[in-house]
Amino acid sequence: MRPLTSASIALALLTGLVPGCDSAPEDEDGSEEPRSGGAEAAEGQPVAAAADDGPTHAATARTGVHPREATESDVLHLSRPPMRALKDVPAYQVTAGETDYRIAQAFQFDSPVFHYPNAARRISGLVRRNTRLAVDRYVPGDGCSRSWYALEGGGYVCSADGFSVSTDPAPLRESLQVGVPQMDQPLPYRYAKVNVPAPLYWRMPTESELASGSTEPIRAQAQGIHFVAIDQSTEVGDTKINRTVRGFYVREQDLTIKPEPTMHGELVDGADALPLAFVHVDEAALLDPETGKTRGTAEKFSRFAIESVREDDGQTLVIAKDGFAVARDQVRIARVRPRPEEVPAGDKWIDIDLRQQLLVAYEGDQPVLATLVSSGIEGYEPPLGVFRIHKKYTTVTMSGPDPDKGTYEVEQVPWTMYYWGSFALHGAYWHDTFGNVRSHGCTNIPPADARWLFHWADPAVPTGWHAQVGIKGPWVHFSRGFAVDPELSR
Repeated sequence: MRPLTSASIALALLTGLVPGCDSAPEDEDGSEEPRSGGAEAAEGQPVAAAADDGPTHAATARTGVHPREATESDVLHLSRPPMRALKDVPAYQVTAGETDYRIAQAFQFDSPVFHYPNAARRISGLVRRNTRLAVDRYVPGDGCSRSWYALEGGGYVCSADGFSVSTDPAPLRESLQVGVPQMDQPLPYRYAKVNVPAPLYWRMPTESELASGSTEPIRAQAQGIHFVAIDQSTEVGDTKINRTVRGFYVREQDLTIKPEPTMHGELVDGADALPLAFVHVDEAALLDPETGKTRGTAEKFSRFAIESVREDDGQTLVIAKDGFAVARDQVRIARVRPRPEEVPAGDKWIDIDLRQQLLVAYEGDQPVLATLVSSGIEGYEPPLGVFRIHKKYTTVTMSGPDPDKGTYEVEQVPWTMYYWGSFALHGAYWHDTFGNVRSHGCTNIPPADARWLFHWADPAVPTGWHAQVGIKGPWVHFSRGFAVDPELSR
């Protein structure tokens, strides 16, 4: 059955109110972050969870009045749905497997696991520092100046390259240990923007060094666009110091903590759930489809099932199944797309419509998730065509040139899946402007949806590993979508 309206729709009778109040506040620093398409959505929205096992749009009416029955003085309001409950996934393991033989403990920040014990040294994945993996046996091989070991569950490590191997490796000192990603959250770490320029310390500065402004503990001055993932915090005198996941230190006063983005997509139950419209502007007007008069407002990231799309006196309107209309340029429309011929029947694949800035995930020919995305700005557009995910990283730091700010460095980008060269799908914690182009080439996905896709995409990253490469994951299809809405071209 096709859903009738938005998740947690608030079709409220608010007699006497004027449409247009309660618009989202301006993003106080969006101009300094990776490209934005609009203002950040308002904070303080409902967070009550809905089940994460199916569509969340079920019609509710606080007053019991359906929009078709409303009078001319009525004002309707369409709210974005509350965050859905997240699907349970295994916790991140820093001790993986049991053995009577030996333990391999990672001592590099990202320690390599290899496909085979030979001089080709083809990497199969990465393990974060301080993780302990069960060793199956010693194996002969070349390309390692010490010894090769086979891991329980597959893969090989070199005891001269990132791992110490013994019956009971000594724990690393506290300053070398790495914060564990929280797999049960949309964002695995706490994130912040560095208010550049600001000092990044290579070790914890002392109170006297902070007071004197000593440069001795300073590793570098953060420049350009810089975001960090926070591992832990401590007080040094009157100054709060945060340690980043990568092991550097930064003052709290030099950071702006980033709230979790409010956008999340819609789990859908097959093709009958589409088309589905997402509001991507700060506030959209709800119109009477017959008179064109404003009847209310829709919040950013609210969504609704579509009855039709039509031209009306030179304006294109999207007609909701609940009887209201919204101007076409204020919504993005997720539609069922045919499976590309390169994708075998039954395979998982992801369709990304660059014109609509929309992602729809499929299992065979059945859509299972629809959400807004932010792809590359002009000059940084992703490639068109069909690709395949070949690397999965729980988190990874990204950096490069920025045309306005010089450089960007974004630490621990979550739920990252590479499909071609340096192009990837990943969660974005630094903005909430999904539905508009924004990035340096990768496709930004709301964190809750990026997390869902990461765990939905086969194969799963092996227990204890942080990343796996050389895989054959879901297919990814990029296109420019429909130049004209199908309803208007009939």
